[in-house]
Amino acid sequence: MVYRLEERPRRQPAEKRRSDAQLADARRMRSGALERHLTETRTSLARIASDIRSLLIRRNEAAAMALADRVPARAIAEITGMKAIDVKRVAGSMLHVEFTGTSARVHLDRLAAINSKLAAAIEEKARAEKQLLLAAQEALKNGECDVFRLAAAANMTADRFRELLRRG
Repeated sequence: MVYRLEERPRRQPAEKRRSDAQLADARRMRSGALERHLTETRTSLARIASDIRSLLIRRNEAAAMALADRVPARAIAEITGMKAIDVKRVAGSMLHVEFTGTSARVHLDRLAAINSKLAAAIEEKARAEKQLLLAAQEALKNGECDVFRLAAAANMTADRFRELLRRG
């Protein structure tokens, strides 16, 4: 179940020098900025996940084309970081690929380029998740939001959000 942002009352930290109205205004501004940040991070993570999926598809198709052109599975496995049996399994699932006569070097260069883009996308995803985690930990520490509100802003279940916090 995903929690709705507007339905949960916000927890108020105790500050002695400000009036309740000033505290509520300041908290609303911080909470709004935090929710915008979490929403932007969520959108960024969705874009990165989409990029990773498309790169995996391109890598698998390139590996299948290379195998169809008689490039050794071991060479493809070394370039992509996959096991040789997985390379053969992926190529076997793509029946539409036929022999093109392209050289092995061209195929291996194409696979190396796709693999480097994939590694960069995975690093970017890890960086975005770490950024999300740091913002959430700061918000919890300051008492700006609770886990349910943060999970709703990040479009996750509260259990999934707690799991993310434990891992970090």
